[in-house]
Amino acid sequence: MIHISESMEKKKLFELDYLRALAILLVIFSHIDNFAKSQFIETYDYYFAIIGLTIFFFISGYLLQYNDRIKSKKEISIFLKKKVIRIYPLYCVSILCSLILFGYLSLDSEIVKPFNLNISYINILIHLTGLQGFFPQFHMPGLWFIGIIFLYYISYSIIVYFSKNNQELVMYSILFLFIFFVLKIKYNIISMDFFRYYLVFLIGALSCALTIGNDNKGSFFKKSKLISFISESSYSIYLFHLQILTVVKLCLNSLDLSQSAEGLLLVLLGIPIVIIFSYYIQRLCIRTTKNKKYDTNVNSQIKEISTLGKERTTKRIIISFSLTVSIVLVIFFDLTLSIISKFV
Repeated sequence: MIHISESMEKKKLFELDYLRALAILLVIFSHIDNFAKSQFIETYDYYFAIIGLTIFFFISGYLLQYNDRIKSKKEISIFLKKKVIRIYPLYCVSILCSLILFGYLSLDSEIVKPFNLNISYINILIHLTGLQGFFPQFHMPGLWFIGIIFLYYISYSIIVYFSKNNQELVMYSILFLFIFFVLKIKYNIISMDFFRYYLVFLIGALSCALTIGNDNKGSFFKKSKLISFISESSYSIYLFHLQILTVVKLCLNSLDLSQSAEGLLLVLLGIPIVIIFSYYIQRLCIRTTKNKKYDTNVNSQIKEISTLGKERTTKRIIISFSLTVSIVLVIFFDLTLSIISKFV
């Protein structure tokens, strides 16, 4: 496994800022048709969601390979604790908001396509412990992603601990995939989304290993305050966009607008509101936890290595090609499942 020296120069990879911003906007657009009828979005929302989520999982694998060095069992524990600290506070607030809006107030059944929220104690407990990746029959709107990423973090920490090089990384990753496949077949647990994005996560990690040391001229993209603002808030946006859009939709309903006007306002007004509110929810959560290490900003997690004699385009070509392959793999996975389901 290729690792990064602590003494290397830190540079920001603004490409990942742009990718993260694009991913979260695509995810939001994929859910707009829950709130307003749009033939265009209904036609392409599957592709919006697939591309956005593929980018998220790809970046997660890339960043883990870039930043996290696990050489002992103690470091596995430290790694997982660090991830929980970054993820858990906002995640719990999101669960609470979902329970209030979609459970107690039942707003989903009145103004948007129902999310069918199960407010049983077991469903709440499963989500509070992040086990929905193991037990996909338990559901809360949009929170399946957290359960899958928890499974990837646990798997990754063990795989990296045993891997001495990139070949062993691939070998152990395939072994873990086989283990989870057996669990799925034998006990009917593990979400299908785990398998859908597993190779994407692995490709992200391998892409990082291949691009380390291939660039010494910094980022191809220029820094953008707007893009950085969206990227910094992307995790919070993902957790709260459904809840915030539900409240925006409720407010628009009182204006007695046409469907087309309401849909347009949801995009032009609702999305900026989601981004701004999510950003401040995130900042408030950071202040409340009083944890300086709690940081979801992608740039704060990225270290780019500076070496001489390499073409600046190499990194972009590898990342672009890997992302394209990842998206094709996920679509192929879904098509295969669809074909199999017709014969089962």
